[in-house]
Amino acid sequence: MPSDSKLSAVSMPLPEATQKAIERVTTIDTTDFLAMAKAAGLDPARDFRGQDLRGLDFAGSDLDGFDFSGADLRGASFAGARLSGVTFTGADLRAATGFRGKKGAKYKTARLKPQKPRFLEMSGHEHDVNSVAFSPDGRRVVSGSNDATTRLWDVESGTQIALLSGHKRLVYGVAFSPDGHRVVSGSAYNTLQVWDVESGAEIAVLSGHEDWVNCVAFSPDGRHVVSGSDDKTLRLWDVESGAEIAVLTGHEHDVNSVAFSPDGRSVVSGSDDKTLRLWDVQSGAEPVVLSRQKDLVFSVAFSPDGRHVVSDSDGRTLRLWDVTSGAEIAVLSGHEGFVSSVAFSPDGRRMVSGSRDCTLRLWDVESGAEIAVLSGHKSLVNSVAFSPDGRSVVSGSDDNTLRLWWIDEDLIAAQSKP
Repeated sequence: MPSDSKLSAVSMPLPEATQKAIERVTTIDTTDFLAMAKAAGLDPARDFRGQDLRGLDFAGSDLDGFDFSGADLRGASFAGARLSGVTFTGADLRAATGFRGKKGAKYKTARLKPQKPRFLEMSGHEHDVNSVAFSPDGRRVVSGSNDATTRLWDVESGTQIALLSGHKRLVYGVAFSPDGHRVVSGSAYNTLQVWDVESGAEIAVLSGHEDWVNCVAFSPDGRHVVSGSDDKTLRLWDVESGAEIAVLTGHEHDVNSVAFSPDGRSVVSGSDDKTLRLWDVQSGAEPVVLSRQKDLVFSVAFSPDGRHVVSDSDGRTLRLWDVTSGAEIAVLSGHEGFVSSVAFSPDGRRMVSGSRDCTLRLWDVESGAEIAVLSGHKSLVNSVAFSPDGRSVVSGSDDNTLRLWWIDEDLIAAQSKP
C-alpha cells in the first residue's frame, strides 16, 4: 500500500504519531501484523476503525481481537490469517481475498455476518428526481421527477412498483398521507394531484395556483394539504373535497418549501425572497418572519417536537431556529455547494441534508457536528428524507436515480471515537 495513501474520508483525525505509525505498518508486508501494530503503539480495538487499509497484506497474521468496523479493506489479503474475534461491521471488503478455505479453518468464528451495501440505487426515472418521501410504514418510497411522473418504489428490493402518470409537466413535490393510503404531487402545470396508493388511480386534481407548484405537505391528521408555488402563495386544501380553503400571501417571490408543525397548527415556508415564515393556519394571522437571509431558502423542516425549524441558509450552511423566540440556535457548515434539502430524524437527534455538491451529510442536532458524509450520487442531490424508524435515508438526484442509504451506527461510532 502506498505510504501516501490518505485515511478514509469518513474517519476522524488521529494524532500525528498514530497516523505515522499506521503508515509505517501499512507499507510493510508482514506475517506478524499484530506484533508490529502493538510495537507501533497502536490499539487494535480502536485505531483501525474507519481507516483506509486498502491492499494491505495480512497473510498469516494473528488478528485476534482486531476491530475493522467501517474500514476500507478493498483488495486486502487475509490468506491464512487468524480471524477469531475480528469485527468487520460495515467494512468494505470488495476484492479482499483469503476468506474461503477448507472446512474447519481457524477464521471460522470471525464476525463476518453479511452486511447490507451502503446504499441501494433505484433507477427508472428518465430525468432529474426532484422530490422523495417515505411511506409511514417505511416500506415504500415515492418520487417526483422532471420526466413528469410520480413513481412508487419497494424499499426492500429497490424495484419500481407503480408509475403514476397524469401530470403534463415536471413534478416538483411529493408527499405520503399519514395513513399511507394516498400520495399528493405538485407540478409545473400549476396543479396538485392526489393518488390512491394501492390502485395507482388519480383521486383528485387540485387547481388554483397560477404558477408552478414547487412543494407539498400533508397535515398530521391527513385532512389537509399545503402547497407552495412560484405564484408567491401557499394554499391550503381539503383532501376529501379537493376544495381550496385558504390562500396565504406575504412572500414576495417563489415559495420553495413548506412543512406542517407536528400539531398541525402551523406551517413554515422558505422562499426565493430570502425569508423563512411561520404561518398560523387556524387563525389565518399575518405570518411571523423567522429570518431574513442573504440567499434564497430552498428547504425547511420542523423538528419532531415542534420547537425548532431547520433551513438551508447562505448557500452552503444550515441554520437551526427556535420557533417561539425566532432566535438562531446553530449554524451547521460543511457542504461545498448549495444545500437543497433538509430533514430531521424521527427522534429529532439528527438531521440529514442534500446538496449541489452531490453529497448527503448527517448532523448531530445537539452539538451541530457533522457525523457522516454520504457520497455516491453523480449529480446534484435535490431531496432527502429519513425513514420512519430513523435507520435509513432516501435521496433523489439530477443523476435520475434515488438512493437508499443505510445508517451504519458502528461506523458513526467509529468516526466519533477520539
